[in-house]
Amino acid sequence: MRASPDQGTAFSTTDQILRAAAGIVVTEVKRATESELRAATEAIHRTAQSAVQQLAVAARETSAALTREIGAASSRLADHAESLQGARAKRPVAFAVAAASFAALLLTVGSYLAGYTFGAGDREAAREERIIKDTKTRTWALSPAGREARALDRTLSRAGGVSIFARCTGPGWQVKTKRGVRRCYVPAGAWWALP
Repeated sequence: MRASPDQGTAFSTTDQILRAAAGIVVTEVKRATESELRAATEAIHRTAQSAVQQLAVAARETSAALTREIGAASSRLADHAESLQGARAKRPVAFAVAAASFAALLLTVGSYLAGYTFGAGDREAAREERIIKDTKTRTWALSPAGREARALDRTLSRAGGVSIFARCTGPGWQVKTKRGVRRCYVPAGAWWALP
């Protein structure tokens, strides 16, 4: 339901009243002596009573605005109800459309929930697979072959590192495809499959 202009005024008035009361409380407590504290307490009490009275007035005004708005909405609904009396023949079609829409909504929500539930297992499996792959990679890197590959990469770093073998970018090297496999041929006649 939309907030009417009267409601906005009532709420802003309430906010202003509460802020003014809080300001008085802070001011009174700062200057307090014992006798002044008694006087401040009485002033706070009077301010609170005044704020409650003003809030009650604001609530009545808001209630009246809401009542007027509800009355107008009821009148519009009555007008629409009269116009719908002639549309009784269209009810089965409207009911069928509403039922189909509701069924589609249920199917969509059910599909989402099923996908989310089953996807959780897939996400967990992918995470475990990634951990296993990372573990295997670390294990290989610490093996003698991994150390040799790292040393070769350092040695060839000026020429482009080990990646020259994976990309077949050495001087005089050629990439050819045989039987669906990409191969790197070097001038000496040797070759290897490319990733």
